[in-house]
Amino acid sequence: MNLIEVLQAAQPAARKLVGILQSAFHTHTLKNLRLTCRELCALVDENVSELKLTVRQQDHEPWSTGQLPSLERWPVYSRVRLRLKPSNEGDGSSDNGDDGDLAALACFPFIGLALQQRQRISHLRLFVEMGDTSHAAWQAEDVVLALASLLPGLQDLDLFGFEGMSYEPVRQQLMFNALASITQLKELTLPSGRSLEHLSPLAGRLRKLSVVTTPYPEAEGVTPKGAACLSQLHGLQEFNLSVASVHTLTYDYCVNGYGDVRIRLEDGRIQEMILSETDGPDNDNGYASKDASAFASAAAAIMSSRAMGPRLERLQLSGLSLDDTGGPSSLEAPELRPLWALARRSNSVDVTTLHATSVAAMKDLGDRVATASSTGRSDASDSEDEQEALLVSYQVLPRSCGAVLAAFRDAEELLSAVEAVAASLSPDLTVTSAAAAYSAEKGVLEALEQELQSCWDAWLPGCGGHPAAEAVLLLRLLGIWEQLVGEMPPEVKM
Repeated sequence: MNLIEVLQAAQPAARKLVGILQSAFHTHTLKNLRLTCRELCALVDENVSELKLTVRQQDHEPWSTGQLPSLERWPVYSRVRLRLKPSNEGDGSSDNGDDGDLAALACFPFIGLALQQRQRISHLRLFVEMGDTSHAAWQAEDVVLALASLLPGLQDLDLFGFEGMSYEPVRQQLMFNALASITQLKELTLPSGRSLEHLSPLAGRLRKLSVVTTPYPEAEGVTPKGAACLSQLHGLQEFNLSVASVHTLTYDYCVNGYGDVRIRLEDGRIQEMILSETDGPDNDNGYASKDASAFASAAAAIMSSRAMGPRLERLQLSGLSLDDTGGPSSLEAPELRPLWALARRSNSVDVTTLHATSVAAMKDLGDRVATASSTGRSDASDSEDEQEALLVSYQVLPRSCGAVLAAFRDAEELLSAVEAVAASLSPDLTVTSAAAAYSAEKGVLEALEQELQSCWDAWLPGCGGHPAAEAVLLLRLLGIWEQLVGEMPPEVKM
């Protein structure tokens, strides 16, 4: 088969394949694939579902004269990440301090599209990079006004990266009135709690609302008036509030972490709660603070809430760090008592990832969860602390596999420590030792690749050389890969 025949046979699976390659991990692969030849470029363009656009002030003329490609080139996309760069810094042109009209800048890519093409855009994520150029704050609200009239099919609007709104009551009211005209809008993300005071036009419409604030002065949390307005959103099913953590800043724009609390309510009662401490959206610098004490105040607030019933259906802790040095993150620390009290009132407790300062701390947590009447740590735990570095990593596999893969460096006796952690995650998990000094995650992925390749080699003859049958087989194997890898939690490295 030549390349053209292969591409024709792969058409049924092309959209799924492009979707996998478009993930953050494979971004450069997709770019390189488009540059290979016209046929592969067409395959990508015809199946890409999300576009990432950067619009600069100097792009006005190229957009209007057709020097930049129209979005018509991508026929099936429905998601857009739009980044505005109104500043002329770094392009060799003069900058007189006027960044132009932000609303016009945001509309450049869409202004020439037919209504049917604009209606297809269901998800929009908006960013702005101001640099050192100042602009009139009202222009931020004006951007949303303009886009609301151009994109009538929006279902999800994310404004987290769109900072610098004026928050003037009249302009905020005009902005939300415009959003209310988008009949399909169900999900909204806001960069500040100040906007909650003007949400009434969306009452009964929104199903999911998120407020993700930054540690900058203009981004405030939820005010009493904003909290009162939330009660008008009678159709709301999910409300996410992520408030910037308070830290001592050592230099401008230093952001050390975000606390994230998510709750799910049913009939006015909290059914599910997710507590996490993260770096914030699209930040993978690896310096997240996952101190367990960060969750205790949130747990205390939930238990004192009138929405808390006798029992919590599910409690999930993402990125939990513990130590056994007597500090604020030790299991017996008074600061953590509200967290353990909430766990005792929960029917299900999930720990997504666990970081411990020693093997003893890991075993202690496993004993605490597995045995309600635990009397404390083993006297032999101190001698095991010296072996902390010998545990390389462990990988919790999807629930359907029911296993934990652990990678060691010449320390098989540490298997019992990982078994204790596995028991705290789920009583049905089993632990398997991986190759010495090897990443557990890489071991899983390589084994999965080999298994899928074996399946392909074994089942391919049964297709009889028919391209359509081979395409169905490829689609099936890609679906298996996507499901298994998508359900796999992050690897825990020691």
